[in-house]
Amino acid sequence: MIYGFDERKRAEDFTIPPKWIKFETKAAYRRYEANWIVGATRKNESGVTDLYRTGKVIEGSEAVFIRHCNEFEPDWLKLLEELYHKPVIPVGLMPPQVEEDHSESWVSIKTWLDDQNKQSVVYVALGSEVTLSQDQINELALGLELSDVPFFWALRNIWVRRFLLGGFTRRVRRES
Repeated sequence: MIYGFDERKRAEDFTIPPKWIKFETKAAYRRYEANWIVGATRKNESGVTDLYRTGKVIEGSEAVFIRHCNEFEPDWLKLLEELYHKPVIPVGLMPPQVEEDHSESWVSIKTWLDDQNKQSVVYVALGSEVTLSQDQINELALGLELSDVPFFWALRNIWVRRFLLGGFTRRVRRES
């Protein structure tokens, strides 16, 4: 999309595999994901689109390192090299480093987790690559609250300040 070679413009266009994938696939975005992609083509507060910024980062790189491995999807890695016109280097699936943490916050989290029934806690973490809108955060929070199941939500501090002030933590204290 950064150079205009991708003819997909509407959300519906992203719900089917693109024509430029040369191998058979059923991979396509779900409607809500397609809506997000189309939204990423609009200028944000910085004056440029998220897709443009991502494209410029890739363009300015000598290679792209990806947390993946050839054994799982070699066709996709080859396609990325063709699209990016540069090496795509799979670095494998990297499990997180386990460190002993005896901080007060970890001890209280571990105690809470230990008190829950086995396989009953929903873990919610979006990673550092995902930035949700206020509406998306609110919907996720409402869904967690209405589910009435125990959950552990890993949030960056900015999100805590934005929406948890509405009494969310008080209402879900026993679940989360």
